[in-house]
Amino acid sequence: MDCDIQSTHLRHGLRSELRHEEWHGFTQSEIWRRIRQEMGKTPPSTKLSILSSFIFSPGTGLVIALTMNEPSIVYIYPLVRLYFVKGLLKGG
Repeated sequence: MDCDIQSTHLRHGLRSELRHEEWHGFTQSEIWRRIRQEMGKTPPSTKLSILSSFIFSPGTGLVIALTMNEPSIVYIYPLVRLYFVKGLLKGG
């Protein structure tokens, strides 16, 4: 797994992606633990960086929407980030 690659795409529609992001956020603590223990590396993100990404996601979504000429990204990007944070909070 290459932790440096970042890609977001809707797998099977928006609802499915939101469920997946929430699950991914929920499992993030375990993923970080395994990266530290099994790979001997520092995880590529922290709770603070994820929270920061969420806080700035409306602006980021706007920039992506304008760049890609796809208006729906304005609300989808922050929504995806919200569900990731929601899962992260549930997972501890």
